[in-house]
Amino acid sequence: NIAVNAGSAVTVNPRLMYESDYDASGANPPQITLSGLGITTNNTDTMTAPASYTPGAWEQLSVSGTPNAIGVLTLKVETFSTTAGAATWVDDITVSQ
Repeated sequence: NIAVNAGSAVTVNPRLMYESDYDASGANPPQITLSGLGITTNNTDTMTAPASYTPGAWEQLSVSGTPNAIGVLTLKVETFSTTAGAATWVDDITVSQ
């Protein structure tokens, strides 16, 4: 959850990494979504597809939006691998408003 003010753009930049087991199921890459308080566009970013990604490399993602009220936004991280033991890490989340 991210506390925000109304009417001022918010940018969230987390770093994500997944390892080689993630791709064993042919899954879509991990993605992040920022939502709440009227944010519905430019609010999703996806990691590089497994075919082009170097396992174990950190990748900077970015989502943004302008909340229509004071309150709390949600940053959701989704992973799609069905391989047992597949892992995704999130680190160094920066927020600016």
